[in-house]
Amino acid sequence: MPSRRRLLVQLWIAVLLAAVIRASAQVVLAVRDDPRQVARAQRVDLNHASLLQLATLPGIGRGRARAIVLHRVRHGPFRTLDDLGKVDGIGPTTLAGLRAYLAPLDSVEPRARAFDVPPASVTLPGR
Repeated sequence: MPSRRRLLVQLWIAVLLAAVIRASAQVVLAVRDDPRQVARAQRVDLNHASLLQLATLPGIGRGRARAIVLHRVRHGPFRTLDDLGKVDGIGPTTLAGLRAYLAPLDSVEPRARAFDVPPASVTLPGR
């Protein structure tokens, strides 16, 4: 016959396991009901997000996600969330709806593009 202590430990493990399963089920059911909760819980970094991550944002489909990535490639990183309004197809209403899903852009450093700044080892004519 198992000892009383062993039974209490097994009962405690069963209770903890049931609590973990219940919490997991609640999260899964909530996400199933509203998939946007995943994006809201984990904010998207506009300067590093993939095409797929951008396409899952509300009001952004594959076409607008492509436009965002294209704008990011052509003009460098977004400095503020308001810069997203410069992307074709994104107006003030869409931008306002996206703010809750986007990570703040506080520490964006400008990237030098190959045609902006010549390397130090390259000597330009006339200099």
